[in-house]
Amino acid sequence: MKQFWTLVKQDLIVAARNWFLAAIAFMLLIFLALIWFLPERFDAQAAELVYDGTPGQAMQQTLLRLGADESSFYASRESLEAALHEQKKGIGVVIAGDLDALRYTFITQGHMAPQNLNLLGAALDSVAAVARGAAPPANLQLTLLRPLADPIPMNEAGVPIFLVFEVVALGFFLVAAIIFQEKQEGVIRAFRVSPANTLTYVLAKTAVFLILGVVYALLLLGLGLGFDAPFAPLLLLVILGSSMMTLFGIVVAVFFNNLSEWFFVGAFILIFFMLPTLSYAIPAFAPPFITWMPSYPLVFGARELLFPTGKSGFLLPTVGLLALYNVIALALAYWAVDRKLMRA
Repeated sequence: MKQFWTLVKQDLIVAARNWFLAAIAFMLLIFLALIWFLPERFDAQAAELVYDGTPGQAMQQTLLRLGADESSFYASRESLEAALHEQKKGIGVVIAGDLDALRYTFITQGHMAPQNLNLLGAALDSVAAVARGAAPPANLQLTLLRPLADPIPMNEAGVPIFLVFEVVALGFFLVAAIIFQEKQEGVIRAFRVSPANTLTYVLAKTAVFLILGVVYALLLLGLGLGFDAPFAPLLLLVILGSSMMTLFGIVVAVFFNNLSEWFFVGAFILIFFMLPTLSYAIPAFAPPFITWMPSYPLVFGARELLFPTGKSGFLLPTVGLLALYNVIALALAYWAVDRKLMRA
C-alpha cells in the first residue's frame, strides 16, 4: 500500500509540474463562465405576420375564428414588411387570390428550409378548406406516459457534456502523456527492479485521474449548479467513467513511445468515444453503433440525474454496465502493461 500511495503522489507532482493541473483549471473556468454568463433562454421563436388580400379577408376571419392572435395581421403588405424590418426576425405571409385559387408569398429573413415553408403552405390550405365550409380539424387527444419534464436551462444544458467528456479526455490523454514521460526518463526501467508490481502501477495511474476527476466534478457542480445537485450518484458515474477511460488510455499508450506516434491513433479513439455528444445534441440520432459505446450510458445517465425526465430504474443498470467495462479495461491494462512495460 505504501508503494501505491508513493506512485500516486509522484504522478500528482508530475501532473502539477507539467502544467496538467493548470490546463484542467483553465478548462474548468471556461465551462463555469458558460454556465454563469449564458442566458437561461434565447427568444428564438419567429413571429408569423400575415396580410390577407383575399376578398372580404376571408382567410383572416377564419384564422381569427380558429384562435389566431389579432396582432399578427396587417392591413397592407407595406405595413407587414415594415414590421418585419423592425422586429428583425419572423416570417411574413402575403395571401392573394380567392378561396378557390389562393397564392402565398413568404417573406423570410435569412434562410428558411423549403420543407418548413411547404408545411406552412399546407396549414394555410387547411384553413382555406375551413373558410370554404369544411369542418375544422378535430382536436387530437394527447396522453402523456409520464409528466412533462421541466425545460433545461440553456446555460446548463451542456453540463453533462462538460462533466463527462472532460473527465473522459482527462484520463485518456493525460495518462498517455505521463507514460511517455516515464519511458523517456527511464522511470519504467527503475520501476521494474522496485518491489511494486504491475497491478500497483496500473491502479496508481488510475487513482491519480480519479482524484483529479472527482475534484474537477465537485468544483464544476458546486460552483456551476450549486449544492442541490445529486452529488453522490453523479460522482459514482464520474469515478466509473474516469477509471474506465484511464485504463483504456493505458492500454493504448503502452504500445507507443511518444506523443507524436500516439497522436493520430489516440485522437481517433478519443473522438470515437465522444460520438455520443451527437446523440445528446440531436436526440433522434441514436444509431446502435453509438448507443453501444461505453461513454453513451455515462453521458445520458448524467443528464437524467441532473435534469430528470421521470425515467426510473436507470441508475443500477448503468452502474452495472460501467462496472463491467471497468473490469474489462482493467484486465486489458494489466495485460498490456505487463507485456510492454514490465519486461525488459
